[in-house]
Amino acid sequence: MPQPDIDLTNLKMNIHGGWKYRSDYKDGDAPPEAALKLITSNNFESGLGNVGQTHAGITRYALTNSNPHSGTQCLRMNLRDATASDPITNLQGSGIYTANWPGSPSQVPNVDQYTWEFWYRFDDCDWKVTAENPQAVNMKLFYFLSDNYSDLANTFYLAGGLANGGTSFLAISYNGGSAHSNWWLEPWAWKNASGNPLQTMFMQPVMGSRFNAGADGQWHKVKLEIIYNFDGLGYSKWRVSVDGFYLFDSDGSNRNVSPDGWFNMPNFRVRGARLTFTENDITSNATDRTGHACGVQWDDLVVYEGVIE
Repeated sequence: MPQPDIDLTNLKMNIHGGWKYRSDYKDGDAPPEAALKLITSNNFESGLGNVGQTHAGITRYALTNSNPHSGTQCLRMNLRDATASDPITNLQGSGIYTANWPGSPSQVPNVDQYTWEFWYRFDDCDWKVTAENPQAVNMKLFYFLSDNYSDLANTFYLAGGLANGGTSFLAISYNGGSAHSNWWLEPWAWKNASGNPLQTMFMQPVMGSRFNAGADGQWHKVKLEIIYNFDGLGYSKWRVSVDGFYLFDSDGSNRNVSPDGWFNMPNFRVRGARLTFTENDITSNATDRTGHACGVQWDDLVVYEGVIE
């Protein structure tokens, strides 16, 4: 019996190996996330909400109505050292600088599937490269936190190489520690082109262009999807997209990242994020362009239960 024709453009490979239809969302349609269960969110319209301060109570962030992503307010930080004041918020820098969101891991339950979304923008400014980072300034955009928010040794982070017209990158990296000891030696872990294990995976967007969502004054969306203990195999699946484009191995291969953007990770439950962890030797030499060095803003932070596969 002949089989009906199938529009392959409306199909995609399911992460579990099957095929399923994918809706073509158009302007005015509900986004895929509308089918997910909301866990927590913060758009800063009613105040700081559940943002938690760090580093002995030093506060170097504030609400601002200057160029929010949506609504009338967003969160703004000053990444400079203590000698530099942010002209928008009048806050001094503090050296190592960050804020936790949510403020407590108890606000994100232990579920097996998560979708995290963040919008951020850096002011349009000039970064100063160093001998160690001649192409770009290495900044840890998000530390993914588990049950113990203070244990940065046993966590992973998304780092960005932020350049002015040079080569830029994103990377998922392990910060060390014993909680996931030797995970990189597992057969499912990341490998380089020679088959040797990696603890840092460099990535690029699927569109093939160099990632330059850095100090350009524009809002950028990062989306993280997690399937914990994937199919009971002892590791998790993660997928990261920037501005709607999935990230892949930086050499263009599918060595560590599948064609639909999923890659393997140790079983690590993300219960929160430390926003923009950096040190002032990275930012103190930046200079103003059309924006103020080094201001960074956050808006529309959301966590859902579930993923859109």
